[in-house]
Amino acid sequence: MNTNFKWLFATLLLVPKSLFASSMISYDIIGLHGEVLQNALNALKNAEIATQGKNKTLDKNKINYLFSQGNNTIKNAMQPFGYFAPSIHTAIEQSTTKYTFHYRVNPGPSVNITQLKIQLTGPGKHDDIFKIWRAELPLRIGQTFVVQQLEKAKNSFFTVANNNGYIKAKLKQHKTTVNLANYSAAIKLHFATGKKYFYGPIHFSKVALKPSFLHRFLKIKSGDPYSLEDILLLKQDLMSSGYFKSVTVETDIEKPKQEQIPLNVKLKLQNKMHYLIGAGYGTDTGYRAKIGWQWRRINSSGHRFDMQYNVSQIGNSLGIDYYIPGNDPLKEQHRINANHAGYHTKAGKSQLRNVGFNYNKNKNSWQTSYGIVYQYEKYQFKGQQQMQARLLIPSITFGTNLKTDGIPHLDYSSNFSLTLKGASKYAFSDINFAQFRINTHHVIDFNENNRLLVHLEAGETYTRDYRKLPLSLNFTAGGPESVRGYTPQSLGPGKYLLSNSFEYQHRIKGNWYAAIFHDTGNAFNNFKHANLQRAGGIGLMWESPIGTMQLDLAKSISKPEKKVMVQFNIGVPL
Repeated sequence: MNTNFKWLFATLLLVPKSLFASSMISYDIIGLHGEVLQNALNALKNAEIATQGKNKTLDKNKINYLFSQGNNTIKNAMQPFGYFAPSIHTAIEQSTTKYTFHYRVNPGPSVNITQLKIQLTGPGKHDDIFKIWRAELPLRIGQTFVVQQLEKAKNSFFTVANNNGYIKAKLKQHKTTVNLANYSAAIKLHFATGKKYFYGPIHFSKVALKPSFLHRFLKIKSGDPYSLEDILLLKQDLMSSGYFKSVTVETDIEKPKQEQIPLNVKLKLQNKMHYLIGAGYGTDTGYRAKIGWQWRRINSSGHRFDMQYNVSQIGNSLGIDYYIPGNDPLKEQHRINANHAGYHTKAGKSQLRNVGFNYNKNKNSWQTSYGIVYQYEKYQFKGQQQMQARLLIPSITFGTNLKTDGIPHLDYSSNFSLTLKGASKYAFSDINFAQFRINTHHVIDFNENNRLLVHLEAGETYTRDYRKLPLSLNFTAGGPESVRGYTPQSLGPGKYLLSNSFEYQHRIKGNWYAAIFHDTGNAFNNFKHANLQRAGGIGLMWESPIGTMQLDLAKSISKPEKKVMVQFNIGVPL
């Protein structure tokens, strides 16, 4: 084995053995599938944990007891899915280190719904929202009786009622009769809607922010149907704005006046000033520190001011941002910013100053940012003379964050962004250029213990003056968030960028994951000489309370002479 790869695998010995500890019992169930199988396995595992007790040990007596109770455990786990009379054959197998419980299950006939009576009474019984609710009910005559579907039907009624003003709706009667002689189920449900209630006057407590500004957070108005979901959303929106330390919405739903429920929103503001200070180390920056100052509200219209100074072994930066909330403060924002930065990497060194304006807007899962920045940069590519450039750069960025849970046994989440920018000699710039950059992250969860992370990135610059393109606008690759096994920004610079990463992660215990990955990429000037670099390795990832932390051991495959690199990154999969 290659000496460098020996070091990669040897590091697994550093992981505590307790992380890989497994149960003394494994379960083999034949005859069940899907949710029924998973529920049975979960029930058996829960019984095992309960039997272990505080000592978390199993002796032979406890193991025999668990095996003797396995039939009843599986039968009880099958009943919510309509199987009340299964036949189960069992066997136990013992090896030197483990017991295997074998269960061969014949589920038997399922109990089907033969009678279904749903009665709706009260002032809202003719409301269209309840007609839609009844049409979408997950209960049908002839289908298998599944307790989960019955509970879902009852809960859906209260969700619809409470979010449309019927906050005193009740379940008057619920009767389910299961007949095992003919495997049938009869269901009777009686719902009462109660009166419909509406929002009355909406008042905010007096704070150092204009009432007109506070009302811009409202997505409801007096006269709208009262909704518990809207109240919760209002509290969440106000807290997420960053202005408030606490938010309380007082309502009198017990004694409303003429079906009108007033809202009294009590607010407690955050401290006006907030200071940030921190220090750390990263394989991409070396030692680093930051000092920041936030003026959370400059005036009663909610304007904010941020300033932050960062220092690291590869460079320093000072950034100033002035924020102006839009018509919807949570979805629209104007930002005026100025930055001064200097950095020194393997690609070269640069001194950069800019001032700009951005307008950001969120709609559903889409985020759009329009910006324009005037930039002055002194730069020097490695081994070349110093140059300078003045550019007026408009830009637009489209981004989205999507999550799909509809694929059976597969959760899929995706983050995508596309940035377009450019400059023209006819508009206060030294060169003409246009540039695009696409960045995508995908996380595919196969189950709760296994997932695949995919990262794809591509970019291209169009210009006839490439030699005059400043260092900050050249593409580079390498580092913990690009091609691992290479130092940050050591690949390139170039006018093209291509990189991808595939990483498989397996949960070893709790929030700890073991990972194996393969990265490919480079920044280059000619596709015929792209010379894409490949690297691979292993990692250990921890989803900590303060963010995802990952330690990787990466080795270049394209350049076997390069040593194994230890790289550390803090961030999130998306």
